[in-house]
Parts: sequence; structure tokens; C-alpha cells
Amino acid sequence: MQSHVDVRLALALSLQTLILLISYSFQAPQQPPKTKECEAAAKKCPWKFYSHYMDRGCQPQYGNDPCCPNKFKCPDRSIYRDNSVCRYGNRPFELGSPINQSDTCRKCYCRESNSDLIPQIECMHSECPEHVLPPEINCILLYENNKECCSSKSFCPVTDELDDSKPAALCHYDNKTYIRGERIEFAEDQCVFCICDKGFDGPEGPGCRRIDYCFLDNQENIGKGCVPIYNVDTCCPTDWICPEIDTLPLIFNDETCIFDGKSYPIGTKLPTNMECVECKCKTPPDFTCIKSKCYK
Repeated sequence: MQSHVDVRLALALSLQTLILLISYSFQAPQQPPKTKECEAAAKKCPWKFYSHYMDRGCQPQYGNDPCCPNKFKCPDRSIYRDNSVCRYGNRPFELGSPINQSDTCRKCYCRESNSDLIPQIECMHSECPEHVLPPEINCILLYENNKECCSSKSFCPVTDELDDSKPAALCHYDNKTYIRGERIEFAEDQCVFCICDKGFDGPEGPGCRRIDYCFLDNQENIGKGCVPIYNVDTCCPTDWICPEIDTLPLIFNDETCIFDGKSYPIGTKLPTNMECVECKCKTPPDFTCIKSKCYK
């Protein structure tokens, strides 16, 4: 009788463990803390370089600084090797299903891969008139809202300034003035853009939107343990550094970065043959790789 109880108890514990693992795997990506102190410290905390962690659903871990994480706790990369689903934003999508994502310029689906057993996300891009024929010099593209892919019209000061159709100048930021419908971008945070409209008061205000789809079609690289190379002047990574050894890395190690089947202590630089790229173990478990401006 005791053995039967032990078996049932073991099964119950195993089921509970499985439920906990599943619930962890599908945790929503954590965003930067929304406090006045952390918003003021946003420039010193490079959240842009953590966006791949956000995509994987990694949980930031904090040390002495409550605003900037010193490491991340991430799900096992083996979930990206499931040959029955695609993954995006730490969520599974079945073959043939549309990918729920925020880039209105792309419609994406989970498809079978021609070269690999793992399904891939394929996207079709919208064709906007301004992509084919750029606007005239000094003309301003205008958008209805921040969810529109294509502009709705343009305003050309040379030809339209005597016309009653000239939009009102509504938005002011960083010593610049913008008219209603004009796109506003920010040098201090390339991952945010806004459409000028009533109520605009900065990059976190009304009409603004954060770009969160940088890794939409790079899930294969994430599964392989590749490290994104971020550019100081752009939001999304421009390239990847991939391991030579196709092995699953450790799930998590408190004080080391994992790459190519090896662990490296914080502060270690990863040798690369790419100009102007520095990869350094700053915020485990991944190296932080940044391409900066260089003049040679």
C-alpha cells in the first residue's frame, strides 16, 4: 500500500513540476521598471541591448541597482528546436498559423523550412508608395496614427504653404517643431517613434510606440545560441555571431556568459574577426556585442 502511495505522490510531484516549468516557459517578457527613478536613469541602462532577452521571455535579475539588471534568467533554448511549432515572443505558433506581432508592415506565418527540420517564420512586406517613389525634397510624409504602415499623404511647404491644407504645428521636442501626422524619432532611443498629435509630450507619451519586433525572423539564430550584434545608431541588431559547436548551452549560470559550449566570467571579451565590434560579458548569460562607429 505504501508503494502505491509513493508512486502517486511521485506522479503528482512530477506533474506539478511540469506545470511550473510550462508556466515559466510562457512568462511574458519583462519590461523596464516604470518608476520615476528608472525613467531618469534610462540613458545609463542600455535596455536596447537587452531586447533579445525580452523576446525570449527572460526575467531580469537586479543587484545593487534597482533599475538596471546585472543578469537575466532565461528559458532553455531547447524549446526553439521543437519541429512542430514556430516561436516568437516566447510563444509557440503552429504550422500555417499567422504570427501575432506588432509590425503592421509585415504579415507573417509559421511555415515549414526548405533547408531545416525546424519550422521558420516567413513574412510578406507591404509595399508603400514612398518605398518605391520617395517623396519630393523637403516634403513631409504624414501618418494617420502610429499603427499605419504607409503614409496617408504628404505636406510640401514650397507648394502647400499658401494652401489652407497646411497642418497645424502641434509637437515640440528637442528644439524641433513637428506638424500633425509627422513621424518623430529620437536619437537617445532608436527603438521608439511617435506620430505627432494632440497630447504628445515625449517618447513615452500619446502617439508613441516601441519597436518590439526586431527578432521576428531570427528565431533560428536564437535557438542556435547566436549572439546579436547591436549597432549604436539603430534599434535592431545588424548581424549575429554564431557558435561553431551546435550544442545546447546551460540554462543559466549566475556569473558567467555561455557561448560555443564554454563559460566566460563577467568582464571577458569574446574575440571576433569583425571590425568595430566588441563582445563583452556584461549581463549574463549572453555576451553583449556592440558595433560602434570607427574610422580606419
